Amino acid sequence: MKRRDFLRSGAALAGGLMLELSASGVRAAGAAAAGTSASGATADGTVFAPNAWVRITPQGEVLLVVHKFDSGTGVKNALGLMLAEELDADWSRVRVVQPDDPLAQVYIHPLWGMHATGGSTSVPLEWNTLRRAGATARAMLVAEAAQRWRVDPASCRTSNGMVIDASGSRRFGYGDLAEGAARQPVPKEVALKRPADFVLIGKERSSYRVADKLTGRAQYAVDIKLPGMLTAIVVHPPVINAPVVSFNAAEVKALPGVHDVFATEIPAAIAHFRPGMGPAVPDNGACQPGVAIVADHFWAAQRARQALKVRWGDSDMADFSAEGALRELARHVDDPGAKSKVKGDAAAAFARADKVIEGVYTMPYKAHAQMEPLSVVAWVHDGIVEYWAASRCRRAARRRPKPSPACRPTR
Repeated sequence: MKRRDFLRSGAALAGGLMLELSASGVRAAGAAAAGTSASGATADGTVFAPNAWVRITPQGEVLLVVHKFDSGTGVKNALGLMLAEELDADWSRVRVVQPDDPLAQVYIHPLWGMHATGGSTSVPLEWNTLRRAGATARAMLVAEAAQRWRVDPASCRTSNGMVIDASGSRRFGYGDLAEGAARQPVPKEVALKRPADFVLIGKERSSYRVADKLTGRAQYAVDIKLPGMLTAIVVHPPVINAPVVSFNAAEVKALPGVHDVFATEIPAAIAHFRPGMGPAVPDNGACQPGVAIVADHFWAAQRARQALKVRWGDSDMADFSAEGALRELARHVDDPGAKSKVKGDAAAAFARADKVIEGVYTMPYKAHAQMEPLSVVAWVHDGIVEYWAASRCRRAARRRPKPSPACRPTR
C-alpha cells in the first residue's frame, strides 16, 4: 500500500477503534469524528498512528500495521493470522499495511534494540503480543454489544467479524461496534484460544497478497514512479574492496540520456552476531567502491554500463575462494572455540562414552544476501529523504549520510 494512500485512509478511520500495543499491554482509544491528521493522530492528539497496531474501521475492515519486512517467508501473513485468530475477524476483510512511521520507537526489535527483521524471530516474539491484542479488541467489542443488548458479555459469542447473542437472532458487525468499543474499559486480562480451537492458524488459507501478486497489482520499489525521477545503477568491482583507478567518464557521459558518471563508495553495513544478543550493525564507515551512472531511465543507464570501461586496483580479498575458506576453517576446527551456551559437561560425556561417532560435513561458501539486485527509490524533498526499499534493517538507511545537511532523518 502506498504511503499517500495510507494517509488518505485516515479519514475513513474516523469513529473507528484503534489499539496500540506496548510491552506492558494494549491501550484503546476512539478516533475522534474530527478525523485523523497526516501523522495519524486525532484532532485532540489522543491517538497516534505510528504506535497503533490494530484498527477497525466503521465499515468493519480490520487493519493490522506490521513493521516486519517480508522477504517471501510470509511473515506478514503469519502476523495477520495471529491477530485475526484471536479477534475472530473475517479474514477476507483483514488488511495488513505498512506503518506510517517504520522508525517509530514501538517497532524496535525487543532483543536487538534496532529496527530489523531476521533470525526467525518475528513469529515467536509477536506471538503473544498480537494474540493478546486481538483478544483484547474482541473483548471490548463483545462488551459494547452486550451493553447495547443489556445482557451478560459471557452470553455472547463471536464469529467471522460478528458479535452474536445467545439466541443467535441478534448480531452486530465489528464495524457497527468499533466507535463504542473504543470507549469500553480495556480488560487487564484476556483469555487466549487453545490451539485446538484455532480456525485460521494452521489451516489451509490463502495468503492475503496472493491475488495481488498473481494479477500484478502488488507494488514493489521498482514500481514506484515519481515526477522527474532519474535512474541510477552502480557498477561494482569484480572483487570486493577493489578500488576504482580510472574509467572512461567523458565517453559515457556523451551517450544519450546519461546525466552523470562518477566514482562512489556505497556504505556497507557489516553485521556480526554477539552470543545471546543477536546481530549488531556497527556504524564503522565501511564502504564498497563502485562507479555510479545516472540516466533518464533504466535502458539509457544500461547502455552506458555496457560502454563503461573501469580499471580496478588491487584488492586485499583477491585471493579469497570458497575452497580456501574451507581449508582455513578445517585448520582451526580443533581449536578451542568461544562458548555461547554451556549445559552439562560435554568433555566428560565424551570421555566416558563407549563409542564416539564423528562426521565431517562441508558445503560451499554462501553469501547471506539476496539473489538479485534490489531496487531502491529515494525522494529528497522538503528537508527529508523518503525512500522505498526492501530493507530488513531500516535503521541502516537512517544512519547513512544525507544528501544535504538540511535533511532530517529518513522515512
